[in-house]
Amino acid sequence: MDIIRQSEDIIQAAAPSWTTIHVVPRSVPITPDKNLRGVVRYGERVGTFLPNISPENSMKTSQDLQPTLPDIPVARLLSDLVQNALVSINGQEIHQVFDINRDISTIQSVSDVQRFYPAGTPVELVGTPLRVVGQPIGALITLRGKYRVQLGDTIIIRTDENLLLSSMEYKVVALQGWASTTSEWDSVVVLDQNVPSVTKDESMVWLKAHPAYISNVIRIASSSVYTGPFVVDYVSGSMNELPDQPEQLMLQRFGILNEPLDPYPVAIEKNHPVINMPIHHSAFRFFKVHHGSVFIRKQRIVLKADSDGKCLIWMPLEPAWSGKVNWRSRVSCVAPSTVTLQYRFENGEESVTTSLAASVAPGTTTSADFLLNGESTLLKIMIQGSPNAELEMSDWDVVTDGDATYENQTNSILYGYVAERYGKTSWQGGSVMLKPYFRNVDDIRFELGQKFNSGKIMI
Repeated sequence: MDIIRQSEDIIQAAAPSWTTIHVVPRSVPITPDKNLRGVVRYGERVGTFLPNISPENSMKTSQDLQPTLPDIPVARLLSDLVQNALVSINGQEIHQVFDINRDISTIQSVSDVQRFYPAGTPVELVGTPLRVVGQPIGALITLRGKYRVQLGDTIIIRTDENLLLSSMEYKVVALQGWASTTSEWDSVVVLDQNVPSVTKDESMVWLKAHPAYISNVIRIASSSVYTGPFVVDYVSGSMNELPDQPEQLMLQRFGILNEPLDPYPVAIEKNHPVINMPIHHSAFRFFKVHHGSVFIRKQRIVLKADSDGKCLIWMPLEPAWSGKVNWRSRVSCVAPSTVTLQYRFENGEESVTTSLAASVAPGTTTSADFLLNGESTLLKIMIQGSPNAELEMSDWDVVTDGDATYENQTNSILYGYVAERYGKTSWQGGSVMLKPYFRNVDDIRFELGQKFNSGKIMI
């Protein structure tokens, strides 16, 4: 606790005087995709242990560029550079690639270079070609290419099919499906504005070459009963003191039968809550206690009332929980009279009605349901009965009872992100992290005789 208080003091000293800092320790983060086994686009993996992704979308000229010639010799050709791609010379000219000679590492442009550029001039990959499939409808368009289009991507579209300089940029704001062909992907996307009327079936557009990553479908750790509700985060950021640029993280959840809980990936921010998870009974041992006491007995949590017959435990939910989830637990009563089990999901200062989870007669076991319907920033659990009454509570499992309005348990996830960056040393991004809301006994468990560098721990 002294470490937590010291951390709070250090952070508080650097924070504005009108703010109050409170440090809440979480459980150990889980990195289910630590080797980044998905698809990297316009980037490369850096490192072997917990690798990161760096942009791979820029080159440098290997010789002076002469005006009135279409040749652009570079020191190293990018693997994502293809025919009809767009490249930029020093941010001043954009050229469409006519051909690529990989033997002599030279790009041949459709048009001539306009001016002289010395050797070492930056050449950036602006975008790679996509084909339009079918007729766009408003902002809805289907695109075919090597990569799946992701949320946060930028599509370059000409407003005049015969004039490259008429190109405009459109942001992908929603996904409505992916389908794979023999060697390509069809992506059905919604753009931030309507597609130009000149864009037809088989028109060429371009996917802007921002570094991106999309994972495989990843099963959450086998000890998911210990994971419980969690927030989705990943480490990323600018390098060399460069200013931050936009990034977009996306997530799709899947149930126990691999059914999609989200029809398509959705845009999320860092530290996005995923709450439709079972809660291990030991997590409640780490809740704050206001009345009574809490302890573990035979794989169950025990709420013991005080001399007034009350027990109250609570925990802040930060970031806030939101959704419609039904948890169910088995509860037993050890008391001379009936014990009532109640709970409250609170949201700030709003008045929230206390709900009855179960009324448990002495010596009996029954089911208790805990329902979240909306947004909550605080969870309270209460019992009321005779003095020193005890109520045993098992794990909270996610149930639906066939009601489609309640969410099934999350079993797997797919995630991805796009960063608007150019240059290998400008930015890095890593694996997603699942950060549990609650601590549990798994955090303090170790085997007898576990070895450490300093010797052996014995209990």
